[in-house]
Amino acid sequence: MNLTSFTDASPRGIFLLHALEDLTANGSKNLCPQRISRKSGIKNYFEDADDLRLALAEVGFQELEERMRAATPPTLPFEERLYQACKAYLEMVMESPALLQLMFGLKEQAHTRAPEPIREAGDAAFSVLEHMMKDAIAQDFLKTNDSRSAALATWSFIHGFSFLMIRSGKTIDDHPEELFEMYQKLHRLLSKGLISAKPN
Repeated sequence: MNLTSFTDASPRGIFLLHALEDLTANGSKNLCPQRISRKSGIKNYFEDADDLRLALAEVGFQELEERMRAATPPTLPFEERLYQACKAYLEMVMESPALLQLMFGLKEQAHTRAPEPIREAGDAAFSVLEHMMKDAIAQDFLKTNDSRSAALATWSFIHGFSFLMIRSGKTIDDHPEELFEMYQKLHRLLSKGLISAKPN
């Protein structure tokens, strides 16, 4: 797993890296900051397991934003940017299913209990898609002028596909060619729904 946002060399950052390993091995419900501290020999920086979950989710969304942004430079054609953004999302989900389940479980509470940092980090990741759609609309590439709706359609597509893979028990190492072939077929359907027909 290569999560660059978890490479902060500070003691807190190193603790979060150990916490990510614990999350992957034991699941969100079994996260225990005290156990992680004892095992790693690093001071515990979190009040309780809920505090640690929130920190992991926030850094997870930062990682997702970073990956999607890095995969979609404006110099690429729009269709390629769309493909690469969704692929970056899928790859992260398949590398760390437990982290993505934690992130979106907390994000869904955004209007009730989730703190501002989770909402902001999630919105920042989503904004990568929204800005990409705005660029496409400015160049008359899309069938719609509503950048948010286009971004939501894309987000919903890759989110749904990714979580179907998680629930099926698949990982990035389980027949990756078949997984990405399936993704490519579904992505072509998404593209047909979003992208305007090219003039002759």
